[in-house]
Amino acid sequence: MKTARQYLNVCKYIFLCILISLTTDCKNKEENKQARTVDSLLTVLYDIQDTISSHEVQTLYEVSQVISQDLELVYDSMYETVINTPVAGRYSELLAGVESCILACSEYHEEIFLIESELQELNTLIHGSDLPSDSIDNKILYESDLLNDLKTRIDTNFSNIAYFTGLFYQLKPLMDSLILQPGSHN
Repeated sequence: MKTARQYLNVCKYIFLCILISLTTDCKNKEENKQARTVDSLLTVLYDIQDTISSHEVQTLYEVSQVISQDLELVYDSMYETVINTPVAGRYSELLAGVESCILACSEYHEEIFLIESELQELNTLIHGSDLPSDSIDNKILYESDLLNDLKTRIDTNFSNIAYFTGLFYQLKPLMDSLILQPGSHN
C-alpha cells in the first residue's frame, strides 16, 4: 500500500511539474511575442526619429531663415511696391506654412520621447510583472495606435515640407527680382 501511495504521489508530483512547465512555457512564449512586438515598435519609432532629424527638416529651417530675412528687408525698408505684390503675399503665406511645419516637427520630438518611455516601461513589465497578458497586450496596442497616428501626421507634414520647399524655390527668384528692381525703393 505504501508503494502505491508513493507511486501516486510521484505521479502527482510529475503531473504538477509538467503542468507548471507547460504554463511557464506558454507564459514565456507570450512574453517573447510581446517583447518582439515592443521591439518592433521601438524600431519604427527610431526610424521616425531619424526622419524628423533629416536633411529635409534642416533645409526647412534654412528656408525659414531666408524667407524671414527677405521679408524683414522688404518691410523694414518700406518697399511699398514690393509689399503690396501678390508675390510678397504668397511669400508671407509660405513663411507661415514653413513655421507651422517646423513647430510640428519640434512637437514630434516630445511625442517620440513619451512613446519611447512607455515602450521601455512595457518591456520592463513584460519581463517582471504579474500583470495579465491581456492588460499588457492592450497597452501595446494603445502605444501602437499612438505611433501609427504620429507616423500619419509626420507623413502629412513631410508632404507639406516638400510642397513648401518647392514653392520657396519658385518664389525666391521672383521675390529677389522685385527687391532688386529699380523703383522698388520708396
